[in-house]
Amino acid sequence: MEPLTLELLVLDSLVDDHETVETMHVIGEAAPSGSGLVDEADVIAALNDLLDRGLVQVLEERADAEVPLSSPSRDPASMRRHWFTPTAQGWQALRDGADVLDAYWSAHGT
Repeated sequence: MEPLTLELLVLDSLVDDHETVETMHVIGEAAPSGSGLVDEADVIAALNDLLDRGLVQVLEERADAEVPLSSPSRDPASMRRHWFTPTAQGWQALRDGADVLDAYWSAHGT
């Protein structure tokens, strides 16, 4: 089994909906888990790596459409505002890492 990586945890945080860096950390009343336990700067670094590898994309901030941005800004302030979603390759990486994620979430009670 491959080791758990922050990149895989960040991808996992995108499975239910598009997310921003903030929404990956704020989960209402629940205790933080997964990428919510990691420093914001590390999450941004992981997202940059995932963008470089084509595993996530940034969506335009429009309510009427989900349009990927071809060249999103990568400065920390922009990265905090962007909405992220997995690409087809990202979904495949999640399927490939399912056993690692299952083991992590089983060990952490979720």
